[in-house]
Amino acid sequence: MAHSVSAKPARLRRQRRASTSLEFAAASVPLFLLVLGTIELGYDMFVQEALDNAVETAARSVQVGTVQGTSGEKSSAFVAQAVCPNLGGLLNCNNLVVGVAPVPAGENYYTNTNTITLSNAQSVNGAICTGLGGQMMQLSAWYIGPSFVGMFIPSFTTSYNGKWVHIATAGAGFVNQGFSGGQSGGNQCG
Repeated sequence: MAHSVSAKPARLRRQRRASTSLEFAAASVPLFLLVLGTIELGYDMFVQEALDNAVETAARSVQVGTVQGTSGEKSSAFVAQAVCPNLGGLLNCNNLVVGVAPVPAGENYYTNTNTITLSNAQSVNGAICTGLGGQMMQLSAWYIGPSFVGMFIPSFTTSYNGKWVHIATAGAGFVNQGFSGGQSGGNQCG
């Protein structure tokens, strides 16, 4: 009889350990996702701030005429010269798409029907239109960054080229100062 009395508490301890393990597993998955989501949200906020700063600085470079000319009118050179140095150093410039185009005469930044989109910025084969002095311009940029929780929470991210990513976007509208030179036409300036 003494044997069955001592066996009962040992069996209860094993059952209690098993239920504790199950409870920990059930609680740790949402906690892990919450921590991962918090890290991703912080990363996204950093990316957005860095992109906003880079676009503001690049727009100012176009506006005052420091990137006009041959080197500033190719997308890769423009991004390397005017945008990448201002991204904060932690972001990959290969994930950046930039488009610069004039706002058509008679329109403003809000009614612009010639809006730069991610797909048409990628399809111009490297051409950037820095415009002429006194011309109203639009600069748009997209940073296509990784997603850490995309496979767990698809609504938290977007699918782009078959991958779960976060796309941060920033834009600036401005009027070029009265510098000489720049681009007056061509297929990339419309």
